[in-house]
Amino acid sequence: MFRKREIEEQVENLIAQRLLAQGVLVVAVEFLKSHQGQVLRVYIDKNSTGVTIEDCSRVHREIETMLEGQVIPDLKYREFQLEVSSPGVHRILKKKDDFQKFSGSEVQLHLYAPLIKEDGSMQKNFTGILRGMKDDKVLLEVDQKIVEILWKDIKSANVKYSFNNS
Repeated sequence: MFRKREIEEQVENLIAQRLLAQGVLVVAVEFLKSHQGQVLRVYIDKNSTGVTIEDCSRVHREIETMLEGQVIPDLKYREFQLEVSSPGVHRILKKKDDFQKFSGSEVQLHLYAPLIKEDGSMQKNFTGILRGMKDDKVLLEVDQKIVEILWKDIKSANVKYSFNNS
């Protein structure tokens, strides 16, 4: 049985503290299955300097060492492709703290199931200005109205970076 979220949480719990002690923040862990096999993707960041290719390479080796010999169901050592990268300009938002930290940013949200809006229409994908969190709800400003979305209902969320200077 494929337990994506459990695998991601177990891997993050295993690696986050050790990397944080070295000044590296684990932004997100993704475990993906495709026809080409399994991919374990780890996004990292550093508060002061950002992430270099050397950082990604070093962290990749450290994560491999940490995972070696670990028993994580459905994640068989050496049977997946490990990828380590920076979050990039379209930074993934996964943790509740991310939704506070990036308040004021334009974001894209994709929900597991459509949300019924005030006018009775249903919508699964949203783009708007992130206004933080209230309890377990993400506050998103869309067309000058605040939409409240349960955090657990969000399938994926990313900062929407604009390459325009205007």
